[in-house]
Amino acid sequence: MRIEWLGHACFALESGGWRIVIDPYQGVRGFQDVDTTADQVFCSHGHFDHAYREGVALTPGGQSPFTVQTVASFHDGEGGALRGGNTIHIFSAGGCGRSTWGTWGTPCPRSSWRRSAPVTQ
Repeated sequence: MRIEWLGHACFALESGGWRIVIDPYQGVRGFQDVDTTADQVFCSHGHFDHAYREGVALTPGGQSPFTVQTVASFHDGEGGALRGGNTIHIFSAGGCGRSTWGTWGTPCPRSSWRRSAPVTQ
């Protein structure tokens, strides 16, 4: 698995010719808005600096080699009341694992990790 930092909290993961972009952003001081391509896009939460899907042109077709699991979490220590929810994505491909949190606002209870489940997109 190849991991590339694209700026701010945005990363690209590549495996077997498949490219995933995580947390594309816009309007982040010191960074140009994301402008890239991918087969899939995942966003940890809906804020402008983690959910600029328009900055990622989707490429056609193929079969993803990635397994993706999600864990629901919060973007603040008040159960999401201040800044909303957050999704932790756990990516695996080719025997390698990588997880991304976006913006982490509160510690994740160990019990949440046991509840992770596969997701398709």
